[in-house]
Amino acid sequence: MSVETITEKILSDAQAEVLRIEAQVAERAKKVEAEQREQAKAIEKEAEEEAKRRAQDRRKKDIATAELELRKALLDQKQRLIQQVFDKALKRLTDLKGEKYERFILELLMKVVEVGDEEVIFSDTDDRKIGEKLLEEANNRLVKAGKKGGLRIVKENRDFQGGFILRRGKMEVNCSLNSLFESVREELEPQVAEVLFS
Repeated sequence: MSVETITEKILSDAQAEVLRIEAQVAERAKKVEAEQREQAKAIEKEAEEEAKRRAQDRRKKDIATAELELRKALLDQKQRLIQQVFDKALKRLTDLKGEKYERFILELLMKVVEVGDEEVIFSDTDDRKIGEKLLEEANNRLVKAGKKGGLRIVKENRDFQGGFILRRGKMEVNCSLNSLFESVREELEPQVAEVLFS
């Protein structure tokens, strides 16, 4: 074989090898490109799903916040209505006139007196309306019940509406109407709420 034939054979084989390698590279490039497209689609899909999840989470959070605000507003409104009921009941009691009111205060006084020599501080309006007369009847009842009949009125400026404060030494029992309402409010509030909102 001549040198030219060998050279041609080598060149031909080299060219065939180059074509084969180019075909492999092209095939590999197509596979890599296809893989990258699939990865890009997967990343895009994952990003969309993450965005949807975040949007749903945000929506759920917004709904929960709105529901909480609504419940809070409803609770505030219910508390205002309950307060109105207690305010009206207190007003009706303080607006009682004459014998009904006097009987109520007398019975309350008789329940809280222990010895019968306590001091009674009436509200300004009660002191003028019923003070001395009521105390005289209370003392008579106390004597009949075997207690001292020495209740006496003490004039002091105290800020309360209706009722009285009973004092013996340094101990005081607050029987003002405001105080009485506050003491029973906790007990009665669930019943009032049930009547209003059932």
